[in-house]
Order: sequence, then structure tokens, then C-alpha cells
Amino acid sequence: MSSLQQSIERRRAAEPALLSCVEVSAQPTLVVSIWQGKNLAFPWSSFQKASVEECDGRDELAVAFTHDEIVATGENLQKIWPDITGFRVALLRDLPVQYRSRVGRDAPFITKIEIRPPPASLPKICD
Repeated sequence: MSSLQQSIERRRAAEPALLSCVEVSAQPTLVVSIWQGKNLAFPWSSFQKASVEECDGRDELAVAFTHDEIVATGENLQKIWPDITGFRVALLRDLPVQYRSRVGRDAPFITKIEIRPPPASLPKICD
């Protein structure tokens, strides 16, 4: 291996690994991991409805299950809409803003997740 290749390998090894706020796979549950807090599992079989919209330069995703509603705020969440409607999202995770550089620039990035009682209907998220 040349010294240039060795230098590149050392630099790559020193770089922080990329993180992901969303994982997609065919799982029967959606796992929600709240930063430094709870991990919750929601069976897709109790899915009720969902919405995603852009509000003031950020995206808000609401996913309602029988007993809870998950509201995720962040960037590029519109990109996961086909996976939400296809029940293929296996994980939603929020991360502090300082982790933004460790997630791909065009990848979904979630800064906040709230678990709420389900609404009677999905109102407009942005006020």
C-alpha cells in the first residue's frame, strides 16, 4: 500500500462515523429513540394516519397510532414519506443540532421527537 493510500485510510479511520436519524427495513414495529431518553416501539398494526409538511424551513412529520402520536421535527423528512406510507420505517431517532455534520447533508435529520396523545384528526401542524 502506498503512503498516500495509508494516509487516506488513517484519515478515514479518524473521521466520525455517519449517524442516521431514520432506518428503513421491513419490520412489524416502528422504534422511536428519543435522545438521552426513552426508546419506544409502535406496532405498525396500530397505525392510524400520518402527515408531513414543511413549516418555516423545517419539516414536521406526524404519525398517529391507536394510543399515541409521534411528531418529529427536522430536515428532509419529506423524503421518507414513501417509506412511512409503505410501513418500512423501522427507526426514528432525534439528535442534537451539533450532530448535523455527522448525518449526510441530504439525509433526513430529526432534531426533536414528541410523543403525544392521538388527536381526533390530524390538524395542520404548522400554526
